[in-house]
Amino acid sequence: MPSISHSFDSSTWIESWIEQLMADRDVPLLFNPTLTPTKTSKRPRHGDIDDDLTTPRPARYAESQDASSVSSSSTKTSSASRGSRSPRKKEFALRTTTNFPVDRRDISDMPQDIGENTLELVGDLQEIGNGDRAVIPETFRKSVQRQSGLRRAPDRWFHPVPRTTATQNSEAAATGSSGSVSNTDQEEDMLDPDGRTMLICQHWRLHEIWTNTKTCERKMEHEPAWNDSVHAPILAESIRGHNAVHYRNITCCRVSPEYRDPDPLLGDNKVDYGLFLSQHPSEHNNPNDSLSHSPDILLPCSHIQLSDGAPTPLAVSIETKSLRADGIGGPSQLANWVRAHFRHLALLVERAGGGVPLPVLPVVFVYGASWRVDFAERRDGKTVIYESVVVGSTKTLQGCYQVRAALVRLGEWVDKEFGEWWRQLGSWDAVR
Repeated sequence: MPSISHSFDSSTWIESWIEQLMADRDVPLLFNPTLTPTKTSKRPRHGDIDDDLTTPRPARYAESQDASSVSSSSTKTSSASRGSRSPRKKEFALRTTTNFPVDRRDISDMPQDIGENTLELVGDLQEIGNGDRAVIPETFRKSVQRQSGLRRAPDRWFHPVPRTTATQNSEAAATGSSGSVSNTDQEEDMLDPDGRTMLICQHWRLHEIWTNTKTCERKMEHEPAWNDSVHAPILAESIRGHNAVHYRNITCCRVSPEYRDPDPLLGDNKVDYGLFLSQHPSEHNNPNDSLSHSPDILLPCSHIQLSDGAPTPLAVSIETKSLRADGIGGPSQLANWVRAHFRHLALLVERAGGGVPLPVLPVVFVYGASWRVDFAERRDGKTVIYESVVVGSTKTLQGCYQVRAALVRLGEWVDKEFGEWWRQLGSWDAVR
């Protein structure tokens, strides 16, 4: 068998072939010997002709009336479908539906009879958001001033920490001279029993969240990038060590069909995160114990379909949007979502025999770096939403501390007030 010579340069041959194709644009690129180039009549672009001089072509529209009708119907259907998903139209539908329509009010219009615990929570969050509560350890004053570009940060931002022999070195351990976080913490800090090492680690993590926020803004990142590098880390940092409360990413969790809105224009909604009551292991050794196994109330303890069916009630719903999105869609999603949440809680109260008022539910909307808390309640046949308490922004290091403090306070509400509501319901012994 004759041998095949490989002495030619393959790259040179390919380049020559490409040059030949470029030289003759009429040669088809498909390797089909029966394919021949066909001449097509070129029509001038509309931009080359004055619109007033163009003439209508009725014959084209008369070619197939049936096809035109189908196309028109399809276009209308598609347009209507897109319109129903419009955030503005969805918000309008929420406000005009007959099933507990949404009534948005300013937080200053919140009535005094809403409950002392709710009023106290609102006041605490406003204090945090206004910068009137000390949320930063005094140890990191210089670091915060340097990162914020302030010559002197307000004293009300900082709270004292116990003084030890390691205090004078903790600032250097937390931040280097360039402002970046350093790993050179002293051995005496690692052994410090007053928790100073934990504060340094916390400061390092918040510093990283602040840096990631600037990166997301600079790159104009989409929502998943914000969630991965900013929102989830600060949620984890805020709930760290809290045995009674945990957070979950529930982006893929749908509302159970029986709690969805009957209005087809509203239907189902999803949100990104939730703060949940945790099952305490010392009180329930069986992880399958839940409201669905209660002889009194044959209902799950949440209105959504969690991947593992965990018996953990949802307390605070959180929706996030990047700066690429408008500011209407997120609050509309939360409003529709919390209406489904109330349907579930109302059914629980009904099955329990009544007598327990529905709780006021905080909902959190995160728009880019900014975090705000609204409050929803059922009142006079409406879903009233009081908005908005801006608690902070991860765009600054001080803002990261504010957001963390607000989430810690919400975690306390979940544990105490929301947990107490479940105890009054008398149907979930795992909450304490």
